[in-house]
Amino acid sequence: GAFLEYATYGGNLYGTSYEAFRRALDEWGKVILEIECEGADQVRKRFSGDATTVVTIFIRTSLEQLRERLVKRGADSPVEIEKRLKMAVLELERQKEFDYIVDNDLNVGDAVVAVRSVIQHRAALAA
Repeated sequence: GAFLEYATYGGNLYGTSYEAFRRALDEWGKVILEIECEGADQVRKRFSGDATTVVTIFIRTSLEQLRERLVKRGADSPVEIEKRLKMAVLELERQKEFDYIVDNDLNVGDAVVAVRSVIQHRAALAA
């Protein structure tokens, strides 16, 4: 298909173009996707035969921190914020399905360092 993965999240459709994914993979050798759980399921299924190809990282944030970020952003109504928090609860329940968990409550810099560490670790395992 035209999409590597796609899903409805919060009433909106999201997806990753397969063609754009392949171009990035061919150019850089690695691709990082920011996708939700349903999309991650599709990617894992599509690449299930190659354990070194797909590494799944769940970036966790507390519900309190998420609420604060959504309110500060000011883009969502209180109803939308509650809807997103309910979706986050469902995603938090699925975190055990992922290979790595990164805590994003402190600051973005720490999360970036943690994700970079995972990528370097996996690259060393594949070498």
